[in-house]
Amino acid sequence: MAYFFKRENPYTESSYFFDDYKAQYGRTYLEDLPKLRRMASERLDRIAPCLRSAAEPIVLDVGCAYGAFLAEAHKRGWHAIGSDVSSQAVDYVRTSLNIPAFVADFTASGNDGFYPRGVDCLSMWYVIEHFDELGKVLRRVRALLKDGGVFAFSTPSCLGISARARPADFWERSPDDHYTVWNPKSVRRILKTWGFDVQSIRVTGHHPERFPGVTDNERSWSYKAAGLASRLFGLGDTFECYAVKRGSN
Repeated sequence: MAYFFKRENPYTESSYFFDDYKAQYGRTYLEDLPKLRRMASERLDRIAPCLRSAAEPIVLDVGCAYGAFLAEAHKRGWHAIGSDVSSQAVDYVRTSLNIPAFVADFTASGNDGFYPRGVDCLSMWYVIEHFDELGKVLRRVRALLKDGGVFAFSTPSCLGISARARPADFWERSPDDHYTVWNPKSVRRILKTWGFDVQSIRVTGHHPERFPGVTDNERSWSYKAAGLASRLFGLGDTFECYAVKRGSN
């Protein structure tokens, strides 16, 4: 895992989900919600087998943004709760999705009372890299989960093709509000230290066009070969982790 020194966050609430998001993905966060909900459904499919039997699992989505994951969890009959530092996003979740959510910084000491304890699942989708106090985050995650609860998160990988093929460019372009870049090969050891047993790791973010000499022509043999290699050797630029909290006893 790599760490960055604390840097100024250049994003505002509106620009992060709209201008900056559109510059990177070609559409705003809200315009991307259908795709994000499909991804959320796939993640829930992976979480469900890890859960202990519960009629209505309680899931807390930290950094819930505009609620794609919450909406899919709610659709399945789960008791979904969200938190985010963006008041605009939280207001959307409350008013448009009718799902409980609150504004809070997960690492702030004074926010302990905001977060429900004994939840069945705590998720962070591309959120954990935004925290500069990782130990504090993992300690709080463990405190909020019930024994056997699931900690699910996604984050950039330092073993993806972007980091391997162009390392200097990869580190230079790492967003200013990211403080860590995780290594999927060491995540089991790190989480074990904090009382979690990793159940599965799914490498995502496969970009054949980022392989040296490969263009973005999806029909070319080189693009298809690079895509196959990326999946076979785990060279995606992001990954998802699904871990279970070990019992306190």
